[in-house]
Amino acid sequence: DFRFFSKIGVKILVEAVPDAARSFALLLGLFLVSSILHAVKGTLAVPSLQTAMDLVSMLCMAGAIFEVTETAFGFAESYITTLSSFMKSITPTMAAFMAASGKFTSASVISGVIFLAVAILEGIAARVLFPLIRLSLCLSVISAVFNMPGVSGIAPYIRKIISYIFGFVTLRLSAVLMFQNIIAKSTDSLAMRGIKFAVGNFVPIVGGAVNEALSTVI
Repeated sequence: DFRFFSKIGVKILVEAVPDAARSFALLLGLFLVSSILHAVKGTLAVPSLQTAMDLVSMLCMAGAIFEVTETAFGFAESYITTLSSFMKSITPTMAAFMAASGKFTSASVISGVIFLAVAILEGIAARVLFPLIRLSLCLSVISAVFNMPGVSGIAPYIRKIISYIFGFVTLRLSAVLMFQNIIAKSTDSLAMRGIKFAVGNFVPIVGGAVNEALSTVI
């Protein structure tokens, strides 16, 4: 109900505000330090000192931004892990409901495909997605610090690679699930017809009632 979701929302905000305030204060302080260094740099006549101040300022800023983004990456990884665990735990329950309704083959096929899909996507997220995201961030920092615009141009290609990988895996898993589901439905339908025929014809007197009960359950 509304009270439950409002309580959860307040809890999330209470837990998030201290970290957000700390990160904001850190970034604000670094901005002030950078502004001071920029003002001092204009009074220096030695170009090497000016370059050193710029480098120190940008590295400090990059470090602070990386800390904030790393926290966000950690939350995202934790969320994906929790979601995967939830899917794996609820799949047997879904399969049990389907099996109870007589769809035994569909239950086994769908539960197997879902387990496979969750395991593959979880592995891709942990071993491919987040390492490539961190690589993109490092390339952007290198491009900004050392004034190399060509390096940051690699990041869009990394994003496309990630999108293609997920799209390809999702397409293949969807195709497998679709064809196996079609075959499983045909098998379940044939098996259920056989069971109903046997019950209705070979069980004396109550066979017709059991037959109708099976139809109602389906």
